[in-house]
Amino acid sequence: MMTAATSCASLVMDRLIQITECSICVETLKDPRVLPCIHTYCLRCLEGTAERLDLGPGDTMTCPLCRDEFLIPETGLLGLRKNFFMANLIEMSTISNPNGAGKLCELCLENRDDSADISSSPSQQQAAVPGATMYCVECRQTFCDACAREHRRQRLSRSHQVLTVGTPLTDDVAKQFGPNFCDQHPTKTTDLYCISCRCVVCMLCYAETHSAHQCSDVVKKADAFRAQLAEDVGDVTDRLDELVAMKRAMDKDRKRFTTELEECRLKIVRRSAELKATLQRHTQSLLDELATLQTIGLEEYGKESEEMQRYLKTLTMFKCYCEEVRSKGTPSDVCRSIEDLRKRTGDLRGMHADRKRRPCCSLNVSFRVTENGDYVHSHPNMVGEIKGTATKIRNKVVATSNRAVNSRLVGRIDVADRNVTGIAVLCRRLYVVLVDAIRVFEDRDPFRPITEIVVPGMSSLVDAAACRNYQCLYVTDRKKSCVWKLTGQHQASVMIPGITNPYTVSVAGDCNLVTVRWGQPSQLEFYRPDAALLRVVKLDAQIVLPYHAVQAFTGNVVVSHGGKDNRTHRVVEVSVATGKVLRQFPPVGGDGGGDDSSSTPPPPQRHLNCPQHLALDEEDRVFVADFYNGVVLYLRPELDLDRVLALEEKDGIRRPSRLCYLPNRDVLYVVNGNKFVDVYAIDRSDPSAAFDNLIDEVTICKTVAARPMTTAASTPPKAGP
Repeated sequence: MMTAATSCASLVMDRLIQITECSICVETLKDPRVLPCIHTYCLRCLEGTAERLDLGPGDTMTCPLCRDEFLIPETGLLGLRKNFFMANLIEMSTISNPNGAGKLCELCLENRDDSADISSSPSQQQAAVPGATMYCVECRQTFCDACAREHRRQRLSRSHQVLTVGTPLTDDVAKQFGPNFCDQHPTKTTDLYCISCRCVVCMLCYAETHSAHQCSDVVKKADAFRAQLAEDVGDVTDRLDELVAMKRAMDKDRKRFTTELEECRLKIVRRSAELKATLQRHTQSLLDELATLQTIGLEEYGKESEEMQRYLKTLTMFKCYCEEVRSKGTPSDVCRSIEDLRKRTGDLRGMHADRKRRPCCSLNVSFRVTENGDYVHSHPNMVGEIKGTATKIRNKVVATSNRAVNSRLVGRIDVADRNVTGIAVLCRRLYVVLVDAIRVFEDRDPFRPITEIVVPGMSSLVDAAACRNYQCLYVTDRKKSCVWKLTGQHQASVMIPGITNPYTVSVAGDCNLVTVRWGQPSQLEFYRPDAALLRVVKLDAQIVLPYHAVQAFTGNVVVSHGGKDNRTHRVVEVSVATGKVLRQFPPVGGDGGGDDSSSTPPPPQRHLNCPQHLALDEEDRVFVADFYNGVVLYLRPELDLDRVLALEEKDGIRRPSRLCYLPNRDVLYVVNGNKFVDVYAIDRSDPSAAFDNLIDEVTICKTVAARPMTTAASTPPKAGP
């Protein structure tokens, strides 16, 4: 019970301290003055604020808390009405505060013996004064026990209300603090309420100025006003509840607004990243196109220059020959040669006339910046577009590649006793790479065997590629971690030692060697013919398990990749400069292959399943050996599906693992099931002739789509490691 009472008293004291605190100096109010808005401040705080604002009597000043305006009285801020209620509350809090028990008896301090030793310190003098234990409400003084008894014996003060210092402040106790004294007559108490003037007055004020006014007893009027205040408090409480609800709703809305701000910020950052990626992609696309135009244009200039050089050499030699015949030939020689020389002169004259009529190679290229409106409404590249006659030649080259292509099985080599891991053609010889040896066949039907190359140290051969310019064969060996080099006389030597995890190999158009190495991340390594490392391209993280890489005419690299539990079996074009993926097949959003629990796989143009090997034709079209799907695909340079060239139902192919294409003869060699080498003739016809094969092609696609997908192994099949 005592604990509850103590807690309640503590709450009352906290509320009193909060109410009696000045909002300006954040201390207990001193000489409290009330404004028309009922907010109360220390007089000195108000004066300090007015001084800082350079305000004086008659000026308008705003309440520091609610910003309501009021006029400064003519007598200054001292003329503001004093808040006696707040002064009483401060006095109440001082007396009711349990810590107030340390106050001294004010009467003893006043009546202190003047004969006390003046040499003693103030603290020593106050030590002789007893502590205050009682408080007289009317006298507003603290007394010790002795002075309190004396105070009660006095006739004038016998009826005064006396409280014990430290008494918990309750409503009843608070009402005993009084009475209030008159502003005009400080010694008189305010006992009346003037209804006409709406103010409290003392009896002397009533006699002097309010006798003709309607007045009432202040206690009775206070009771009526208390009832009105109760109604007003109820009304204010309703408004307060509404305001609290409004504030809660506002806080909730502010939280929502803050969340929306953060979401917008993230969207802006994400959109900015997307635009940067798009800008980078479009920039790279233009640079790639420019590189392609450079290659094609310089090739055109090279052809023109070669033709001119050949014609110039012809004219020069003919001129020298004619002069020699004229100056050194016998009459018989001149007469015998004149007819042939005159005829040749006429031919050369006609050739020269034709040459003059034909315009020389003159290419130009320009760049047009894409405006924002153009990009939004029509143009596909946000950076710009490349214009000029060079683009027309490029389009002509592309147009010549839009020919229908068909394959025809013309031969099959049976290597049933050994597993085939690679294949290459060099000097009219077909090299079939086995695990630890290389068999050589004639490169024509019936593909008779010539010899078998066995080199000490060869034990885990993986792939092979031929370089026709240097008349040599490159073979990767995983166990020995190297690349072997075989010359035309079958002399073998280790060309590149110390390659960790070498896999497949190919030869680029500039005779550089391109090898695939697995790792974290996997990478492509370019070597010059003298075995010097030229470049290392670290592949993008999405290329999980690269199988094979070939360099295209544009300089970029086409890579096939996949792996166990990985649905992204794809063929991608990779930038040699950055290693980033530029385009891919299947496209983004398509099923890349791998493990698939669905009973019906997607159509063939939408999935791959372990694309083991690649080959390029002279138009940068891509042959793909799709191992587990058992097909050979033919892709356009943009990595769109052109057609299915070979599959089991049509050609008896089961597991294509290695490819070798001869562009000069349009022949494609395919390692079939690790036991056979199939030979296909590639037939190219007019686009109009492709209509005859349309029905067969649709039938082929439907057959592949209906075939159940095989889960790719954790490592490639036997053709690989």
